[in-house]
Amino acid sequence: MTEAVKKPKKQLSLKGKENLKKRRFLEGVVVKKSSDRTIKVEVVTHKSHPLYGKRTVRSKRYLVDDAEGKAEVGQTVVIGEARPLSRRKKYVLIDKK
Repeated sequence: MTEAVKKPKKQLSLKGKENLKKRRFLEGVVVKKSSDRTIKVEVVTHKSHPLYGKRTVRSKRYLVDDAEGKAEVGQTVVIGEARPLSRRKKYVLIDKK
């Protein structure tokens, strides 16, 4: 079996956000802007079958807190884990691309 080659991740600038260094980051596309502080982000990952090696596409949608309200539908964004802000909202917007 061949191992999947992992691409090196782009380093984020976390100036003034030192408390975010140990958290998980995800990159996705904004698919919906629910209110002035909440966006829905779709994260697409590729998973390889353990026996046959076929790659399948998995996607998951996360509710994200956008404190400034500047993210628009279609933008690629980086989100990070945070403390639970509501029942389903556990991520915050880190950076827009």
